[in-house]
Amino acid sequence: MPESRVERQMMLAGYVFSAFRMNHLLDGIVGLISPFLDVKLYDNGEISRDSLMYGSNLGSLDENFSFEMSQTITHGGRDWLLQTRSTPAFDFLASDPRPPIVLGSGILISLLMFLFVLAMIRSRIQAQFSAGRYRAITEGAANVTLVLEPSGNPRYASPSSRDILGFDPEQVYRLDLNSLVHAEDRPQLKAGFDEAIKSPGKQIPVTRARIRDSEGQWRDMEGTCTAMLNVPGVNGVVVSLRDLTQLKAAESELHRLAFYDPLTGLANRQLFKDRLNNVVRRSRRSEEPAALMFLDLDGFKRINDTLGHDSGDELLKQVSQWLTGCVREDDSVARLGGDEFVVLLSRISGPDAAGKVAETILRRLCQRIRLNDHEVGITVSIGITMIPCDSQDPGTLMKYADLAMYRAKELGRNTYQFFTPAMNIKAARRLLQQEELAAALDNDRFVLHYQPKINLESERVIGVEAFLRWHHPEKGLVSAQQFISLAEETGLIVRLGEMALRQACIQVQALERAGFESLKMAVNLSVRQLTDPGFLDMMRQVITETGVSPECLELEMPAELLNEDPRMLRERLVSLHDMGVCLILDDFGTGSCSLVALQQLPLDVIKIDHRFIRDIPYNVSATDVASAVIALARKLHLTVVAEGVETPQQLSFLKSAGCAQCQGNLFSYPLDEDALIGFLIRQYEHPLTS
Repeated sequence: MPESRVERQMMLAGYVFSAFRMNHLLDGIVGLISPFLDVKLYDNGEISRDSLMYGSNLGSLDENFSFEMSQTITHGGRDWLLQTRSTPAFDFLASDPRPPIVLGSGILISLLMFLFVLAMIRSRIQAQFSAGRYRAITEGAANVTLVLEPSGNPRYASPSSRDILGFDPEQVYRLDLNSLVHAEDRPQLKAGFDEAIKSPGKQIPVTRARIRDSEGQWRDMEGTCTAMLNVPGVNGVVVSLRDLTQLKAAESELHRLAFYDPLTGLANRQLFKDRLNNVVRRSRRSEEPAALMFLDLDGFKRINDTLGHDSGDELLKQVSQWLTGCVREDDSVARLGGDEFVVLLSRISGPDAAGKVAETILRRLCQRIRLNDHEVGITVSIGITMIPCDSQDPGTLMKYADLAMYRAKELGRNTYQFFTPAMNIKAARRLLQQEELAAALDNDRFVLHYQPKINLESERVIGVEAFLRWHHPEKGLVSAQQFISLAEETGLIVRLGEMALRQACIQVQALERAGFESLKMAVNLSVRQLTDPGFLDMMRQVITETGVSPECLELEMPAELLNEDPRMLRERLVSLHDMGVCLILDDFGTGSCSLVALQQLPLDVIKIDHRFIRDIPYNVSATDVASAVIALARKLHLTVVAEGVETPQQLSFLKSAGCAQCQGNLFSYPLDEDALIGFLIRQYEHPLTS
């Protein structure tokens, strides 16, 4: 007997049907059991000519009978009425006092009829059930099942072949299997078929084969062969094929998602890491040099924030196409994330050749592109490290290329730099400074010093500017210029800025208690602080907790802030202005200071950069710029503050030009809290500019 269900199903060769004449069958049964009784069988429990299913017709034509019994039987969902009557012959025999015989005969006939009907109905239900189960198995199967003759000709195909391959299973004998199997896969499929014939009953695995469907498309399939040559109903070789087309498509998609960037289609970090490992191993063996480039787009964040992420994505896709066109097919280009790209030159003659590729990339990417109805210019900074000269460790090479890229940005961007050991030393020193800076912030080693700000008309101190200082355990008091850029790069500037603002607000309260109620406190802010999402909430919290009046605060913002998203910038400055704080644009005259921004933003004060004040009055150009800035500010109804005033000549010029306020070492160096109180007391007794 076959061992598996599939084998037993395959033994089914067809159905056997037998036709019976009910009247003849029942005549024999009734005549055998009780030939002297008239028996009638009605369908649906009704006595009528239309519902009469059987009648022995042995009764009296005059409907004369001495005995009648009717019994309703419910079976198979229907009612059957069995009627038994006595015949004249029965009445004659019944004169013999044996009524139990009559009763027993009637009951026996009823029982036999009931069993017959039950057998007929049960056979029909089982036949329907078996047919439905077979249909569900074959038509709903995900596999194509074929039965082949020993010669290889197809004899049977499962109904699923219509859905999967598009062939009519009734016309399977017309199929030419040689033309349906790919020429490269026929020998392997034939070998599995021959092995199955040699080992009857053994399932022979068949490797993948390409099968042509009815539309002429090749479908990847795999399956097994099992010879059932002596199994009744099969007598052939059963081939079961599973369609792998969708599976292969899913595998391909998973591979793409795992190893390729979904936006640009370039290799992602994981795939590039594997490629870099291979190049490093090959270069180590052959000593043939290779090069790794780390690229970062200059100003991408500004483009992304100003024009939107859709425009930023479009730019990244365009850059990926440009980069791919700058290298050879053997080289690799990958996107690590954001606007960071890497290029791996797998074989190269030396640093000069790598430099030429970098120059090609710079020329290709240094152009203008239209994004969202705006034309923007882009540049790129490139760091290069040589393999295996600089290192034979992939992780170290990535680090070196990154350091070289940052050096390129420090040198003005839109250039390339090769890695040098000095960069690594500088990076190590910078990492140490970062750790020291974080520890100093945790241990509260920062203090504020204050430089007075003078009103040139009243010749009095009207406020102070807070400068951050670091109490270093070895270097002593360190000015902000030596660590503020590191704080911005590492993100510590947000915590550091909150600490400085809170300490300045506390100092305002202390000055008021000392009798200096009208002084204003200016606090410097960085772009990173102002664009931080939680900045406004932090401002409100500090003002509430310290109890300082917002009108006593002045926020000094760098001029480079004007390069940020105009809508975001205006909303943030309007919110600050509504709080009541004074807004000062610092370092005016440097960078790209927009006159439109000066007109549209809620600014109160501008500060002339100290580099213009430094050359007054000896440099005519600096003098003219300072005069123009002061005149422009007065036209815009803005207060002008000059910083870095160090000589009486500078002060005299600023007075004559109409400058409102100034500060610098001519009046006082930045002072600590105690020295500031003493300075304020003295200046109220003796005006500073007299």
